[in-house]
Amino acid sequence: MIYQKTRTLQQCAAAQIEANANLTTLFGQKDGPLSPLEIKRLNSKLTWITIQSGAEIFFHKIKFGRPRPYITHSEIKPCIDLENTKSYPSGHAAISRMYARILSVIYPERALLFLKRADQSAINRLIGGVHYPSDVAAGKVLGDAMADVYLADNDIFYNLSILPHK
Repeated sequence: MIYQKTRTLQQCAAAQIEANANLTTLFGQKDGPLSPLEIKRLNSKLTWITIQSGAEIFFHKIKFGRPRPYITHSEIKPCIDLENTKSYPSGHAAISRMYARILSVIYPERALLFLKRADQSAINRLIGGVHYPSDVAAGKVLGDAMADVYLADNDIFYNLSILPHK
């Protein structure tokens, strides 16, 4: 609720840019931690992981079935596009956290930048009025769990030529 009272138009605009969570909107914006060339290279390499993660997030949303905060609390007024999926867990928090963890392995010198950016993306969902704080917390946990699974499968990365062979 605090985000509803203190948010600015600029914060809402930043949250709106990320309405579609993908590598470009999450990590490739102006002054983002990834260059356009890196985005292009990674998008083609991470397609399978992105699809699998989306399915996992959607499964959890259906399983828990939590309505969006603006549906159950009339005092919450979203300042970004409304969502037509359930609220828990936050898919944006999950996907941004998963990407940040994977990107941190690929580009370890930028790990802190990726994690900070993922955290801001999660906060933007609260600012936008489309998630509860617990949705975001659960999304981060899910994102970490998905990243752990993908990072444990070295074949995924080595076969995609993202990481050098050890």
